[in-house]
Amino acid sequence: MAARSLYGITARRGDELVRCADTTDLAELAELTAEYAATYASDPTVRVDVDTIPVG
Repeated sequence: MAARSLYGITARRGDELVRCADTTDLAELAELTAEYAATYASDPTVRVDVDTIPVG
């Protein structure tokens, strides 16, 4: 069985969690990343991070 990855995306303003989501699908991760970028591009106080966690 091939190893899979879980992708987590978070938007934070300092220590405050603004929004988060996770997926195992790269296409969905691309959509989420684009959506987060469009939503938070005008707010320089928000940092968006993507983490990869191997599962299986």
